[in-house]
Amino acid sequence: SFGKADLKYRWSFNGNLAEPYRGSNATFVGGAETYTGGSTRISLDGVSTYVDLGSGLISPWSNVTVQIFAARTSSSTSPSNLTLVEFGGRNPSGGAGYLWLSHKIGSSGAFAGAQAATNWPASTNFWAAHTSTLGTLQYGHLAVAFDPLQNYMRCWLTNTPVTPLSAGLSNGGWSLSALNDTNCFVGRKIFDHPLANVFSQIDVDEVRIWEGVLDDA
Repeated sequence: SFGKADLKYRWSFNGNLAEPYRGSNATFVGGAETYTGGSTRISLDGVSTYVDLGSGLISPWSNVTVQIFAARTSSSTSPSNLTLVEFGGRNPSGGAGYLWLSHKIGSSGAFAGAQAATNWPASTNFWAAHTSTLGTLQYGHLAVAFDPLQNYMRCWLTNTPVTPLSAGLSNGGWSLSALNDTNCFVGRKIFDHPLANVFSQIDVDEVRIWEGVLDDA
């Protein structure tokens, strides 16, 4: 229910990839596993490395809240559509379904927030974005609460909540079980896109997945 949630997964990246709640230990992909900040954050190079959290991490629940604590370590101000964490895969009828959290979203990179979409059972697109971005070399906390069946998405950047800037709600919502989350990646887009950088240069402090929708508290 709104305002109540149960913590299902937590990756703290304190020198390891362990997940203590349900045993979904992560995997480091694309290079040597690297930590920073006294081994309190995992470091991704923006070129080839990312973290694979596992599969089927959000589709079993009716609604979820995803939190990520991370720092942009690139000095570049130009990249857009950068990925903090993304859940998704190919849908049974073809096409893609995903929940995507980004620190610079959109072709202009003007916002931080989230997008979710599926073409099965019907094409529906959700957006919730903050009017700021996670700036160059800035540490921040991005949280997204998502209940597609109730047509609800909300995001917080460094604990400031905002309502959706736009949302495709015409199809009456869909269950999270419609999202084929075979891939759950930190720092990498699941699907290549001409307007997106596939990898993100970030240091990740923590990722949490809650069953339920957290409130502002």
